[in-house]
Formats: sequence, C-alpha cells, structure tokens
Amino acid sequence: MKIVVPFIAAVLIVAALVLCTSVVLGAAAAYGRYRAGRLALCWHRAQAELAAHRRAELLARAEIQHRWWLDGDPRGTYGRFTPSPQILAFLPTTPIHRN
Repeated sequence: MKIVVPFIAAVLIVAALVLCTSVVLGAAAAYGRYRAGRLALCWHRAQAELAAHRRAELLARAEIQHRWWLDGDPRGTYGRFTPSPQILAFLPTTPIHRN
C-alpha cells in the first residue's frame, strides 16, 4: 500500500501536467491563428486599397484622354504613346465605316 499511493500521486501529477501542457499549446495555437488572421486581413485591406487607387488613376487618365478625343487631339486616340508623324501620315483622317 505504501507504493500504491505515491504511484497514484505521480500518475495524477503527470496527467495534470499533460492536460495543462495541451491546454497551453492549444491556447498558443489559437493565438497564433488569431495573429495570422489579423495579418492576412491587414494585407488584404492594403491590397484592396492599392487596387482602388490604381482604378482611380486609370479612370482619371481615361477621362483626360476622352476629353482630348472630344477636342480632336490625337492624344485622345493614342494616349501617351502617339505614333511617329510618318506613321500618322499614312492613317486615314476620316473614320472608316464598315457595313
């Protein structure tokens, strides 16, 4: 009987340590997932903001080019990359209507 009581106590202590260790490891894993999720959300928001900014820049550039096109400026047709004057000389000046 003198050996059984210390053995049971040792088993209970080991079981408590295993239980506490698994709880601590589970809490650490949950916290790690929480931090990773927050980081991913922050990155996603930054990417969405960057995409919105790029769309706004594109829209502003398109609006400027549309105004140029309405004024008859060749930059409205070709944008920033206007062809050389030799190439423009061969292009028709009136629109081509196809049936």
